[in-house]
Amino acid sequence: MIKGKNFLLCVSGGIAVYKSLELVRFLKKRGANVKVTMSPNALKFVSTLSFEALSENPVLVEGSEDWGRGMTHIAYATWADVCILAPATINSLTKFAYGMADNVMLSTMLACSAPMILAPAANTQMYCSPQAQEAIKKLEERGCKIVKPREDLLACGVFGIGALSEIEEIAFAAIKEVCQEKFWNKKKVIVSGGGSREGIDEVRCITNYSSGLQASYFALALFLLGADVVFVSSSKPIFLPKEIVYQSVESTQEFYEAICLHSKGAEYYFGIAALSDFVPKDKRAGKIKKTEGLEVEFVENIDILKSLKGIKKIGFKAEKDISQARFYAQNMLKEKGCEFVCLNILGEENHFGSSQNAISLIGQEGIYEFEMSDKFDLALMVLRKIAQISS
Repeated sequence: MIKGKNFLLCVSGGIAVYKSLELVRFLKKRGANVKVTMSPNALKFVSTLSFEALSENPVLVEGSEDWGRGMTHIAYATWADVCILAPATINSLTKFAYGMADNVMLSTMLACSAPMILAPAANTQMYCSPQAQEAIKKLEERGCKIVKPREDLLACGVFGIGALSEIEEIAFAAIKEVCQEKFWNKKKVIVSGGGSREGIDEVRCITNYSSGLQASYFALALFLLGADVVFVSSSKPIFLPKEIVYQSVESTQEFYEAICLHSKGAEYYFGIAALSDFVPKDKRAGKIKKTEGLEVEFVENIDILKSLKGIKKIGFKAEKDISQARFYAQNMLKEKGCEFVCLNILGEENHFGSSQNAISLIGQEGIYEFEMSDKFDLALMVLRKIAQISS
């Protein structure tokens, strides 16, 4: 998704500098180009060598600026598709907010017109100080994205807010800036995922093997394409940014209530959750003893996909019967009023919980085949095809 995109990482001096090395590696592994500039204080914690080895580019610092070779703060600034300051010390944040450029890193940032991602890391009192909060507010008003720090045990021995946010959180905020697309941008989308758990008693339940992996990747892909995502699921097997509203549920009734709660203003619903067709008629209190035996009467469950109105629906259907799978999916398209149905036929390569999948996207106009691939890449391809057809 970010292959060939240019990420400029600005590193200011704090104990969290070592995490910036992980950020470079995270972006490089996904095909991005990364260049780094460091403040003088950052060099007290780590040398340029580590960043150069991971980024495969020279690091811009006070002594390395070379106008003859074009390695300047202007060249680095205009090269970037997105600029990240991580860790962002309070010193660097406040200086940047007020246009101070007393080192090459800040000069680079001030010369950069690309989207800015700022990830503060500081002692709790410093971060919460009126001066720091005023600077952060100014930067947000100017369009900078602040990736807020976490609560944790800090290097100073205090437990509180100020720890650098998770590397994935920072990376996904930056990736979203360079990958959002017009069709999905700002659309509110609900994604359901995982398998429902229907209680037999207070210990046992009927469920299925759904891992929630494909749904999680759809939620992530939609977020990176610019959508406002609500993820209603019984499982969350991968890291998802905090900006994705996550609601944990178990029973189909809980799924339904959560989806209805968030449906106001939503344009699309992706029904990826594997919901039970039947539920126990009566949930027993306590635990049914072995000596009592176990006989369960089932009744038909609510059909969430069919019952939702006023929202564009993307149905998902997993089948084992190759000969009838497409027929079942086309019936779902008509009977449940879906815009599209994503059909996947389970097999050895794409069993429940596998890292890859293949999908037939069935719409009113035709069928589009997506061959076996990584579940995240597959989600991206399907979403872009939906956008292309629906535009």
